[in-house]
Amino acid sequence: MRTRVLVRDDAAQNLEAGRFGHAEAEIKKVLDLTPNDPVAHFLLGQLDEKRAAETKDPAEAKRLTGEAMKAYEEAMRLDATYADPFKAVGLLRYKAGERDKALAAFRLYLKLRPEAPDARQIKDYILEIEAR
Repeated sequence: MRTRVLVRDDAAQNLEAGRFGHAEAEIKKVLDLTPNDPVAHFLLGQLDEKRAAETKDPAEAKRLTGEAMKAYEEAMRLDATYADPFKAVGLLRYKAGERDKALAAFRLYLKLRPEAPDARQIKDYILEIEAR
């Protein structure tokens, strides 16, 4: 239990490096120990989203994107002050053409992290959506 944060951090690094199998095993280990860990759910969403981007099967990509959305929404439910899932949901909604839902998620992200390094990019998405 004391090492779960280290395991979770290692999962994030494995995810970033494209070692999806290792990342998945570590995320599941963390979720087995602490099923209400919002960061682990966010990482699970990231894993599903990255796998969706890599698959050539459109049906599988759609399924994985749906799983990513569920994981992000669970992270948001578990910690409404954790900003990262809001941005991820905003981007998925934007890509899906769900502009109003993307706008709401982006606004919440900026409310939670007004000084985020990508705040300008998110503000540009908001401007684009509002212009339509």
